[in-house]
Amino acid sequence: MENFEYISSGSLRLDIALGTGGLPRGAVSEISGPIGSGKSSLCLSAVAEAQKQNIICGIIDSDHTLDIRYAKKCGVNLDRLVVSQPLYAEQALDIALSIISSSSVGCLVFDSLNSLTARAESAPGSESHPGEQLNRLLSQFLRRIKIPLERSRTTLIITNNPPPTSHIVYHRLKHNPARVAIHNHAAVRANLSAIKIITDGNQIIGQRSRVRIIKNIRPCLDCSELDIMYNSGIIRSGEIFDLAIEFKIIEQRGKNYQFGDRILGPGRSAVIEYIDRYPGFATALEQVIRQKTIE
Repeated sequence: MENFEYISSGSLRLDIALGTGGLPRGAVSEISGPIGSGKSSLCLSAVAEAQKQNIICGIIDSDHTLDIRYAKKCGVNLDRLVVSQPLYAEQALDIALSIISSSSVGCLVFDSLNSLTARAESAPGSESHPGEQLNRLLSQFLRRIKIPLERSRTTLIITNNPPPTSHIVYHRLKHNPARVAIHNHAAVRANLSAIKIITDGNQIIGQRSRVRIIKNIRPCLDCSELDIMYNSGIIRSGEIFDLAIEFKIIEQRGKNYQFGDRILGPGRSAVIEYIDRYPGFATALEQVIRQKTIE
């Protein structure tokens, strides 16, 4: 019987595609993709959704690129966010293990694995092969956190860049124990790729990203798509509207869209504005959509 609880990924479409309602608690979720694909935006949206459930969240910003203003626009409550910016891989992994073991944080984002550097490899005159020490550290870390994760019910989200080539044969994988370890230990693995830019006139205001679900706890859809706006992150109200239309929960009657006897307004933008204005209505509508996907 399934023992997992879930937090929303921040994207309603992705939650539905996963077939579980979100990312599992007490387990590792890997979000991979090239630079600019939307990994950090998705993580910030997941943090914002977790905070709505009164879950304390943390970010280990090993990239040192966390944009606090953008995080706030994505809905993150900065006053209830634990942020660490370690210098070395050893520091980052020790901090992550301590946070998970303490059971004080319910959702922890590790952004990202690729920017970590082991202290021994950065020392002057070091003869270590690049990545060799780091691979060992990451492999050990993923084994050590398995039981503490289950005990603390922490959702650990790790971002990672894919290898340069999509085709990886086994004899190459076996020389990278960190990659093998995360493939084995992650309960959910999703890969993001930017597929389209969103413009307003001549100005680029966002992008559409495709999420390919590589591994999941339950049978699920192969992929989903989400819109990421550069000034506000994932537009959840837009996803709610599109799915409500798709499931015929909201219907167009004349010039206006209606939910039952409630008139929401004319046009997509007017309805999205209405959904944003009334969070309680948005929550109720989302629950109806989730129920429809179960039926």
